[in-house]
Amino acid sequence: MMKSFFKKAFLCMQLVMLSVTPAVSEEVDFSGSLETDFGLTLPYTEDAFKIVNASSTVNSALNVYGGNSSLKIDGALTFDAVNALYSENSLDYINAESSLIAFKLNEAYYDYSRNFWGFRIGRQIAQWGAADSFIVSNIICPQNLTVLSGTDVSETANGINAIKLNVNACWFNADFYWIPIFTPSTLPLKKSSILNELFIPSSIDLTDYGLSELAVNSFTSEDITLPELALKNGEYALRLNAYTGFADFSLYGYYGWEDTPCVSYAVNTAEQTEPYPGYGNVTVNVPESITLSGEYKRVFMIAFDSSIPLGQVTLRLEGTFFPYRYFSVSAENQLKQQFEQYEESGSIDPSGVKTIQQNHNLIALAGADWIKGDWTLSTQYYADFVFEGGETEAAGDNSVDNLERDAFVHKTSFSISYSALAGSLDLSLNGIIGLNYFDTAIVPQVSYSLNDSIKLSLSAYIFNAGKEDGTYGLYKDLSCVILKGRFYF
Repeated sequence: MMKSFFKKAFLCMQLVMLSVTPAVSEEVDFSGSLETDFGLTLPYTEDAFKIVNASSTVNSALNVYGGNSSLKIDGALTFDAVNALYSENSLDYINAESSLIAFKLNEAYYDYSRNFWGFRIGRQIAQWGAADSFIVSNIICPQNLTVLSGTDVSETANGINAIKLNVNACWFNADFYWIPIFTPSTLPLKKSSILNELFIPSSIDLTDYGLSELAVNSFTSEDITLPELALKNGEYALRLNAYTGFADFSLYGYYGWEDTPCVSYAVNTAEQTEPYPGYGNVTVNVPESITLSGEYKRVFMIAFDSSIPLGQVTLRLEGTFFPYRYFSVSAENQLKQQFEQYEESGSIDPSGVKTIQQNHNLIALAGADWIKGDWTLSTQYYADFVFEGGETEAAGDNSVDNLERDAFVHKTSFSISYSALAGSLDLSLNGIIGLNYFDTAIVPQVSYSLNDSIKLSLSAYIFNAGKEDGTYGLYKDLSCVILKGRFYF
């Protein structure tokens, strides 16, 4: 009952605010676009010329202004043919296993502002930090992880349902957020998603344990435990900005929930009768399959960023610290613990297996931008370090060797862009190099505006595995070329 009341109360508050604004409106602005994308994998990939993108999207935004108030509603309606193409009923566009037409509400909020204070209530998107391509402190909004984004993560942010209080002066600004309803990242859990098998394997090789492989059972949103909808489970965020003559500074604080879950692997066993010399038939428990489950954990973060102009060059710095952050123990480690149980007792108890541990986490970034005329050049260095030790267990038990990820991850990025023909033609080359395995993501793009209403672009996502299958190497067979057309109205 509390859950239902809480949702209804927050929704009613938004509706009241949204209904007041049009009545006192002085200006109404409506805009939108129609976008069509089509993408094919490159000839050298495992499945050459596979369709990885075939969608049409109508974007629309309504802005209403009146006095000290404003209203914004921004949404998109998308028809995704790929969901039909890779579903079990590949020619059935009506009864495919997942919805082909999806509506996404990007933002819908009421905003009120006075001379030095204001507030915003509703669904909104916040952009934190000074980084491009990487997420350092910008964790307030969850991500849409079903999108093949290449080097651009700025357009994958989902909105949060929040109340924001703003206080500002000539050189200082403060934003305080209360997020009563948790919104997780969108995960590629549907089988029709081109990214599904990269996140969720269909089977796991267990030759080290005397087995060939075990199938992984279907993993859906129902297998992930969401935080209970209650006042005590709200999220809180604070951003402080200071603007000086020589640099801009920002401080951040966040106490909420991780947007992606910690994942647990449980080996399922089934009774099976087998002949045993001297004893006849014996009933034993035999590993049969693997079940995945997920749980969202609390997270606390403190961060800063700074932008320092130095002539034609702007220096950007950003750092984030997560004390006692929760991490998933690697699938290999979880399964090893369970098979050790199996060897000792002939049975498996997944509840006795360590699946999550806490370690301190530090993420830092340094970047530089150079702009001259029609040219823009940028470069960044990103470092992500997980410390040994933890809060609840001995340092040896919380070793970073237990984790699914490397203890130290570092990357570098670059971006080169050139604008010509009075801004009608844009050429760009963006890339990320993973310095652990030298895996890469390279995105060249050319876009041309036929007029103020029509824009065409051709881009490619080129992924390379490097020495091993690092983060970007996992996507190597999704390297593709994408043609986009957009009409603005």
